[in-house]
Amino acid sequence: RWLVKMSDAFICYTNEDKKKLSSVIEDKKLFVAVNTLDTDELFSIRRSLEKRDKNQLKSELGLRSINYLCLLGRLIPEKCPVDALSILKILQKQQHSIGLIIIGDGFEKSVMEEMVFSEGLKDVHILGSIMELEKSASYIFSSDVLLNPGYVGLSVNQGLCLGVPTITRDGLPHSPEIDFIKEARTGFIVNDQKLMNFVQPIKTVIQNREKFYKESVSFAEKNLDMKFYIQGVSDAINYVTTSS
Repeated sequence: RWLVKMSDAFICYTNEDKKKLSSVIEDKKLFVAVNTLDTDELFSIRRSLEKRDKNQLKSELGLRSINYLCLLGRLIPEKCPVDALSILKILQKQQHSIGLIIIGDGFEKSVMEEMVFSEGLKDVHILGSIMELEKSASYIFSSDVLLNPGYVGLSVNQGLCLGVPTITRDGLPHSPEIDFIKEARTGFIVNDQKLMNFVQPIKTVIQNREKFYKESVSFAEKNLDMKFYIQGVSDAINYVTTSS
C-alpha cells in the first residue's frame, strides 16, 4: 500500500484490481492495462479455424471422441493437473465420449503418464510444451472446455480468444486473469473442492457449446484486445509526464 501511495500513477491488470485499489489511491492515478497475449495473432488464427470443418480438423489431430477437455499450462502441483485426470475418469465412467488434451510440461508429467496407464484412461493426449500459437490453437479450438483445476493465469485469455471457456476452482491464489471468468458466460469457478462438482459445469458448457463459444469470443474481442493494454500504459505515461 505504501508503494501504491508513493506512485505517481499505478497500472492495474484488471478493472477489478482498480476497484480494490481505489480505496488506497486517487482514482485519477489508477489506470488499467489489461494483461493479455498477442490477440491479433490469436484472433486471426481463430477466424481461420472457423472456416474449417471441425470434425475434419479433429480427425487430422487424432482426436476421436465427441468432446474434449483441454488442460493448458505448466504441469506443477500448484496447478493441480492430476485432478484433471481424476475428473476425466469420472466423466468416462459415466459413459461420456470425452477425451483430454494436455498442453504443457513440468514435474507432474511423469505422474500423469503413469496414472493414465494405471487407471486405464482413454483418449488422453499429453503433448508437452507447444510454443507455437498456431499449433496449440488447433487443439484448444477443438476442445469444449479449458479445465484448469489449479490456479489460472494467461491460459484464460488464450482460451477465450479461441472461443473456449475456462473452468477452475475457487479458494486458490489465482493470477488476475481469474477476473475474466464470468460465471456461466466465459466459464465457471467451482466453489466446492470436491472434484465431482466440476462435472455439472463441464456438462453445461458441452450442452450449450455454441452459446459459450459466442460469449467467450465476444468477451475477448471487447475486453482482451492488445490495444487496451497499450492504451492503459500510454494513458499512465501521459498522465505522469503532463502532471509533473
